[in-house]
Formats: sequence, C-alpha cells, structure tokens
Amino acid sequence: MKHFPVDTSDLEDISWSPDGRYIAVWDSLLEYKLLVYSPDGRLITSYSAYESGLGIKSVAWSPSGQFIAVGSFDEKVRLINNATWKPMMEFSHPGYLPFPDIDVFKESNGKEPSGKSGLLRAHPMGDARPQTHYILGRPPINVPTVRVEVDKTSPPKRGVGICEFSCDGRYIATRNDNMPTSLWVWDLLTLSQLALIVQTMPIKEICWNPLKPGLCAISCVNGHIYLWTCGSGSDGETEQGCSAIEIPAINFQTVSIKWTPDGRSIVLMDKDKFCLSFLVEG
Repeated sequence: MKHFPVDTSDLEDISWSPDGRYIAVWDSLLEYKLLVYSPDGRLITSYSAYESGLGIKSVAWSPSGQFIAVGSFDEKVRLINNATWKPMMEFSHPGYLPFPDIDVFKESNGKEPSGKSGLLRAHPMGDARPQTHYILGRPPINVPTVRVEVDKTSPPKRGVGICEFSCDGRYIATRNDNMPTSLWVWDLLTLSQLALIVQTMPIKEICWNPLKPGLCAISCVNGHIYLWTCGSGSDGETEQGCSAIEIPAINFQTVSIKWTPDGRSIVLMDKDKFCLSFLVEG
C-alpha cells in the first residue's frame, strides 16, 4: 500500500478515473484547485479556473476516463480532457435562454391543453388526481431561479451541485443549485445544450441508465419518478421525450433512485420503504 501527500490546503474529496489510471483530488470550497495524480503519487496536472471566490462543488469522470467535468460555485461546468489537461469547453447556466435551438420540457399539474402540444402524460392512480404532464416548448425562456441566502454556517445554495455523464459519455446532465427545479442536458458530440427540463419541485437526484445512453431518471422527493429519453427517429433526427410516472404507494416520497445493473428496472427508495419499477418496451 502506498501513501503520498497531496498539494491541498484542506482536501475535500477524491475520485478514481474509471480506467484506474488517474486519481482526481480537489480542495475545499474555499479554494478552486483540482489535482490529478497517478496511482504511484506523481502529480499529473494542477488546474485552477480562478483564484478568488468559492471553488469546486462537483466532479465527474466520463465513463472512458477521457474527460473530467468540474462543476463550480460560479455556475459553470468545465470539461477537461486527459490529453492536454486543459479545459476544452465551458457550460454556463444563465437565467435567460434566448435562442430557440433546444427543447424545453416544463412539468405541469394543471389542466392538460387540447391538441398536439408535445406533452407526455403520467399514468394517474385515479381520475380524481391531477394528471402530471409536460408541456414542450422552446426558448426564449426565463429559467426559474431562487434567491441565494447568505448563511455563515453553511455554503451558499448556488453553483453546479449535480454533474453526471450518461453511460456512453455522450450526454452530461447538470443542476445549478440556485435553479433547483431545472435539469440541463448537454450533448458532447455537438458541445451544446440539448434540453432543459423544468420541474415543479426541486430536483433531488438524477440517475442515468447503465445501458441505455439516452435514458435518465429524475427524483424530486415526491410521489413520482420522471424519465427523460433521447434517441434517433426514423429520419435520423434526434427525438426527445419526458414522462412522469406516479408511484403506486400511499405517501411515497422518493429520496433515492438506483438502476439495476441490466438497466431494465429501477429501485425507488423512501425513508422506510421501497418500490421496484420495470421498464415496459413500447
């Protein structure tokens, strides 16, 4: 077993690359510093995006280990490649999206509009319950944002707190913590935003399917599980969709989600019970 010191003021966390070649180490939130070491303790690279302000909030390796995504308190995700160890792309999370080149899926619990509006409905347990559905739109849009409260005893609720790659590394899903109801989906083939999913409640957790690249589950600590899907249509164009599935249990609040290794079912966990849901191929 080998021990070696790391060049941090207060080590926050570490993460092995999926191929086992590198160890990412980052400092506490008070300093933006990302260090990458080899398993024998050699420093491969040191990266800092800025010197003043709070630093790193989330780190994720791509499945191949080729990229590492770093989410920070400045509300950006920086994508660093393992060839040069330099950032190749920055993804920002502005409060206003002006250009109509992405799909926006907005959850709604109200009356469903008539006609074809691009919505995907849930499966209600009873007719008396409101039907959760998504309204499909495009920017311009103001992304729902909450005021950041200053609390000296805890970090501010801002910055990219969730950053996760899909199983093939093509997509990244992110949540900016001062926009807690919105999930941003980015396509690394085009290095651009693909979708914005706006929920009615804050997003607690996301989980990509381990075998289906374009399938992501979303938990909002309520009685539903939400799915975003993406694939190629018959004409070769990208097709997306969102669905909300009601959990058939009384007072069930999903606090954690986990796909099974074969990707065919997902475990939904409450504080004192769980539900196993299966995918049904249409």
